[in-house]
Amino acid sequence: MGKKQLIIDEQKYPIAWRFNAKDCLLSLDEKRKITYLHLGESA
Repeated sequence: MGKKQLIIDEQKYPIAWRFNAKDCLLSLDEKRKITYLHLGESA
């Protein structure tokens, strides 16, 4: 079974670089459960 990836937009969510890193230990399912709030979405 191959390793699946989920690439998160780093321009919209700067913290995403950490979740996109090759050494990130979060599973695909765990990454899908993360809630991101863009500055405009949190107002």
